[in-house]
Amino acid sequence: MQVSHGVDARIATGVFVLPSTKLYEIFAYGRVPHWKESIDRVRANLQLTPDELAQKVEPILRSIDPIYFSKSIDPTRVLLIEAAQDSYVPAQARKLHWEALGRPRLIRIDYDHKVAFLLSMTFLSRNFTERAIVEFFDETL
Repeated sequence: MQVSHGVDARIATGVFVLPSTKLYEIFAYGRVPHWKESIDRVRANLQLTPDELAQKVEPILRSIDPIYFSKSIDPTRVLLIEAAQDSYVPAQARKLHWEALGRPRLIRIDYDHKVAFLLSMTFLSRNFTERAIVEFFDETL
C-alpha cells in the first residue's frame, strides 16, 4: 500500500499496519525469527557479514521500501498502526518511517508484532484495527 500511495495520486488516504522501513536491515540481520536460520545460511554460503549482506540487498529492496516514497504522501491522510514492543521491526525503523511520513496520526498497540496482530486484528479485540481504519477513512475521505 505505501508504495502505491506514494506514486499514484488516485490513492488519497492510506493506513499502514505494523509498518517498517529499512527492510534491508530486517532481512540482513535476521530480525524475523523464522527467517533467521535461512539468512544465517545465506550469509555463511556467501561469506558475508550482516553489514555486507545489508549493503547487497538494500538496492534490491529499495523499490518496495516505504522510506523512498514517503515525501510524496500527505501526512494528514495517513494513519500508522504499530506494535510498540515489535521485535521484528526495530523502534528506530518505526520512528524513521513515522518521521519520513511527516509524523502522521499514530496508534501504538502495546504488544509485540504477533500478539499485536492477534489482539488487534481479530475478534479477540472486537476488531480494533478494522474499527480504527473505518473511523479514519470516515474522517478523511
